[in-house]
Amino acid sequence: MKRLMRSRSGRQIYGPKWQNIEANREIEHDENALRSASAESIAIASQVSDAQNNQDRTREGNISGSGGRDGESMYRAALEGDWVAAEVLLSRDPTLAFDHITEDGDRALHVATAMKHEEFVQKLVEKMSPSDLELLDGQGYTACCYAAISGVVEIAAALMKKNTNLIKNNVTALQKAAFCGNKEMVSYLLKFTQVEDFLNEQWFDLLLLVVRTKMYDVALELLEKNGSLATMKNEEGTILHLLAREDISHSRTYKGLLQSYRDRLVIRGFTRRKIGGVMQEDLRLLVEKLWMQIKNLEQATALELMKNPPILHDAAKVGNVELITMLTHTYPNLIWNTDNNGYTIFHIAIIYRRENIFKLIHQSGAMKHLITTSQDQNGDTILHLAAKLASPSRRKIVSIPALQMQGELAWFKEVEAIVPPSCLKTRNKDGLTPRELFSKEHKNLLEKSETWMRNTADSCMLIATLMLTVVFAAAFTVPGGNNQETGIPILLKRIWFTCFIIFEAIALFGSTLSIITFWSIMTSSFDEDQFLEALPYQLKLGLSSLLISLVGAVSIFMSAYFLVFVEVRAWLIKFVIIWTYVCLIGAIGMEFGKLLINTSLQRYFSAIMPHPNKKSLFGQYHMTRE
Repeated sequence: MKRLMRSRSGRQIYGPKWQNIEANREIEHDENALRSASAESIAIASQVSDAQNNQDRTREGNISGSGGRDGESMYRAALEGDWVAAEVLLSRDPTLAFDHITEDGDRALHVATAMKHEEFVQKLVEKMSPSDLELLDGQGYTACCYAAISGVVEIAAALMKKNTNLIKNNVTALQKAAFCGNKEMVSYLLKFTQVEDFLNEQWFDLLLLVVRTKMYDVALELLEKNGSLATMKNEEGTILHLLAREDISHSRTYKGLLQSYRDRLVIRGFTRRKIGGVMQEDLRLLVEKLWMQIKNLEQATALELMKNPPILHDAAKVGNVELITMLTHTYPNLIWNTDNNGYTIFHIAIIYRRENIFKLIHQSGAMKHLITTSQDQNGDTILHLAAKLASPSRRKIVSIPALQMQGELAWFKEVEAIVPPSCLKTRNKDGLTPRELFSKEHKNLLEKSETWMRNTADSCMLIATLMLTVVFAAAFTVPGGNNQETGIPILLKRIWFTCFIIFEAIALFGSTLSIITFWSIMTSSFDEDQFLEALPYQLKLGLSSLLISLVGAVSIFMSAYFLVFVEVRAWLIKFVIIWTYVCLIGAIGMEFGKLLINTSLQRYFSAIMPHPNKKSLFGQYHMTRE
């Protein structure tokens, strides 16, 4: 449980006050300023004043207050959850159950609640009146607020059972629970609230917190209570604008340009199970409910909400194609709206490398040509935008510079395929064509890619050379030896000797091909276009042949041992060899597999760019909804 405060020096202090002894003095000086800074604190100050008036009778002659020994003992008992000690103290002075027990204004109930001592709290509440549970501590919070932060529903239940009005006209506990991500606590406290308990602004702030902490099912509960929250907005827009900045798309199940291809090959099943879970369904239902509320408004009002700020552009930045499909199904013209830079969602998709949004351009008909030939205020076409270097967040999906360069080239080529030939030579205000801009933007990445490719080829070629040397020598040192008279291997007629010869040939062929391939890479000119197909193909071929060579070498080892030691504890030999074989090949395969998969992107790009005659996504959504 943490609470953020700030001292006079600006230093941030975390935790309840009793956990920040060194900062107590500074915090005390700041409390009046904090209370005057927000409406919530003003309300809390008023409650403190009322509570203090109610306690005047108990404060008079109270020897167990902030400096009393009983107060210190009660504080220790509440901190440790020692009800036996607390019960002795309460029998001597019952006011310790609700009075301040430290100079900082802490109360036993608040301390025990913050420390999650469920049994202590339940027994202490039995000795208190309902009004005592509404008392505030030195920080201006009720015990219910600390229960909300702790997330222990049982403690909150004990408090609410005694006094069901603890959160009435006081949204703080709900906000604290939502801020800490305690979904069960928020749902529980909502059962004791009505729409009239809070102002609409307070409900809206609570809904924002719930959505930001991804408690979408709880957000649905809030909308059921107060549907007008769907059309409220702040400087960032409506709740639907906030969700537009989240990837809620079912159709885009894999994130990232290069990552998506690898996921589709390797962990397709796991990814779909993860994304198709309950949370994703709650999110989809929440978006639909928000959109239904907005659609019920007048068309001009609804369009104004969608355009200011432009919701489709926010959705395009994260690849939220499902939301875009939902909105444009009702208002098709939204797809042509532009932002302050004159960009449509297709320009945004190109800048942020969102392929699932970009492919919608094939469904735009003749408007596609207007989009591809238009220029922004800097004279850039969409091909110029594709030529710019992607953001680090998009490129860091893969850490290998050469594969980053391949992805950038592949993206540029895909955009280049849809623009008219005249746009290939169009110059922006800096006098650069798209290809010239690409070379300028990717100069450093090209140098890093060349360095990485050379180092990789050099290292792998060294390994391949060592493998060739070992395999070549093994061919003339056959297991079992040779006949001294004829020179024929003694174990020639055994089946494992035939396997030994076959694996020798495979390993020799693989290492030789690997050396040739990596030598070809090292002597390459490393032009930009070579990183799209030629160099990745050569790298894949070299790694594959090296992997084959390593597998062959391990197989040679296994065959030789079966030949020589087949009669000596055969079961143990088989176990050791098979275990070695599986572990080694598995480790090698995992490491090389990452590169082998990442160096093939052409099939992926052919899959993400649909044919212009394919059925419209708008039509697909319409059929799904109906």
